[in-house]
Amino acid sequence: MGSSEWWWWGAASIAQITAAMVSIRRGSSRITAASMPFRAFGIATLFVSGGATAAISLFHASGLRQLEDWNRIGTGIRRSLGAPPRRNTSVSATSDSTIEITTTS
Repeated sequence: MGSSEWWWWGAASIAQITAAMVSIRRGSSRITAASMPFRAFGIATLFVSGGATAAISLFHASGLRQLEDWNRIGTGIRRSLGAPPRRNTSVSATSDSTIEITTTS
C-alpha cells in the first residue's frame, strides 16, 4: 500500500460512521421487537468497523507499517511510564507473515 493511499481508509471510516449515525437518528415504524436486535447489531458493526478503518488510516498516515515501528513505540511508552525494561525478548516477522517471539535468559 502506497503512502498516498491512506486517505481511502479515512474516507471509508467517515462513510461508515456517518451511515451508523443516520441509522440511529432515522426511526422506522416497521421496526418490531423481533427485528430490533438485528438493527442494533448492524449499527454497532458500523461504529466498530468505522473506528477500525479510522485507526488503520491513522497508522498508515503516521508511517507505522512494520513491526519494528511498533516495538520502538512500545519501548518509548514503557520508558516514559517508568516501567522496567522488558526481558531480552525478540519479536520478528517472517516473510510468510508469521510472528516469532523468542525469549533468552
